[in-house]
Amino acid sequence: LSALAYATLKYREAWRKPEPKAAETPKSAEPSPLGLRDYLPYAFFRFMHFMVYGVLATVFALSVFSSPGAAGTMIGLYDGGSWLASLLATLALLPEKKLGRRGWTAVGAVASAAFLWSAMLGVPVLTFALGGVLGALITVNSNKWMAFYSQSLSQDKYRNLSKWMMTASVLAMLPIFGAVSAARVFPAVGAVLTMPVILLAVNIAVTVIALAMLALMRGKTKA
Repeated sequence: LSALAYATLKYREAWRKPEPKAAETPKSAEPSPLGLRDYLPYAFFRFMHFMVYGVLATVFALSVFSSPGAAGTMIGLYDGGSWLASLLATLALLPEKKLGRRGWTAVGAVASAAFLWSAMLGVPVLTFALGGVLGALITVNSNKWMAFYSQSLSQDKYRNLSKWMMTASVLAMLPIFGAVSAARVFPAVGAVLTMPVILLAVNIAVTVIALAMLALMRGKTKA
């Protein structure tokens, strides 16, 4: 369902009637080189996507809410938010252009941190709701940044971008997944590296990256 929602949003532009362009860009013009502030948002949102599925849903359900069924509920609402965002965008009911790429990135960064910290309150309904919001924002941001890359990179670079971005996101998640697994399997590790400690470290790291993205987005000149 998540993959279908993302594909629907990603490729919907091909279904729309092309709008007239004000001016054509000369073919000889070289695109401006992209930097950290251009690559970090997409990598961050891919990382959060894998974290929800691979780590957070299970850890929140078992270690925070003490309810195994909470994992399925969280994933369902996350996928539901993603699907709703794609539906609204397809029907042209999502105010994408009003916020722009910078605005959606900022909202997504705040939502990511809010989702993680909400679990510390121990209120499942709040975390579930923010999970749905996060699913919607990750879908919108993934679409917007990939569209930006397609316009700013050569065809060869764009083709390889998704591969190494996804690889980097998964690699960033592996240490967290390893720590969680070790804490569960080995009692000696779990006595020192408890789930609250792991979650607190993840929360702080994601919050720092989210704040860094907010600062980087303020420095961009193009929406």
